[in-house]
Amino acid sequence: MRINTALILTLFLTASGIADNTIVFYSTDNGPHYNTWPDAASTPFRGEKNTNWEGGWRVPAMVRWPGKIAPGSVTNEIVHTLWAEQPLYTQLIFAIDRVKAMAPEHPEWSSQQPFKAVLDHDMEAVLAAGEHGLLELVMATHAGMTTEEFEEIVGDWLATATHPTTGRPFTEMVYQPMLEVLDYLRANGFKNFIDDKAGKPVGINSHIGRRPIAAFGNSDGDFRTLEWTTAGAGARLGVLVHHTDGKREWAYDRDSAIGCLDRGLDEAEGRGWTVVSMHEDWRTIFPQEE
Repeated sequence: MRINTALILTLFLTASGIADNTIVFYSTDNGPHYNTWPDAASTPFRGEKNTNWEGGWRVPAMVRWPGKIAPGSVTNEIVHTLWAEQPLYTQLIFAIDRVKAMAPEHPEWSSQQPFKAVLDHDMEAVLAAGEHGLLELVMATHAGMTTEEFEEIVGDWLATATHPTTGRPFTEMVYQPMLEVLDYLRANGFKNFIDDKAGKPVGINSHIGRRPIAAFGNSDGDFRTLEWTTAGAGARLGVLVHHTDGKREWAYDRDSAIGCLDRGLDEAEGRGWTVVSMHEDWRTIFPQEE
């Protein structure tokens, strides 16, 4: 019996009244092996699974997101680094603020880690909770709401939240040179894509369905993306932003718990990547900088 999964899912979402605020995403695993039974397959792209070539990453994907993604649309986008991530990632600061705001509704958090560490203002303990603990914070503060509700909460937070070190609004903690790069790319017909997940090449390919021609990063977390991007045929650009300005921003690289840049520095020259020094190359770091 053939089952029309798409039809069943559509009927379920419609009957549940959530069809207009539910994201549906369908994709597959990484590209196929050539000779592994029973999953072997061919691909028109170079390489296969477990390689860094396009055939190892490019897979079919379909997304339904009403009001956000137009049916049948395809984009060619760019990956880049955009805003400050010290002393903590902005997304984590948001989650921490949300835990504090939601705490009255969750008295159990006063004795439950990592929430207790947040409420005790113990950032060392928060970071010591590792990836699992940080994921708990994100899940507790990001789940159980519609996309529209989440956007409203984030918008309200951005309207009043300030950076814990500089005191500036987070909307002013973006890098002016990167904003100029975005403007330049848009003016020349490109669309831009920001991705901050661990499996960046997979996530990027799932969204845009192709290998980018340029990628910008600032840590070893971006290594795979730059490696994948610059391995493609034709002209390619890989850029690493090196945080070297301890006066206007922060100076950190190899030993930093946030945004560690070690392997990237060692291999950038051999891979043809450009390393941009904030101290040496950027006359301005943040907008409206005096």
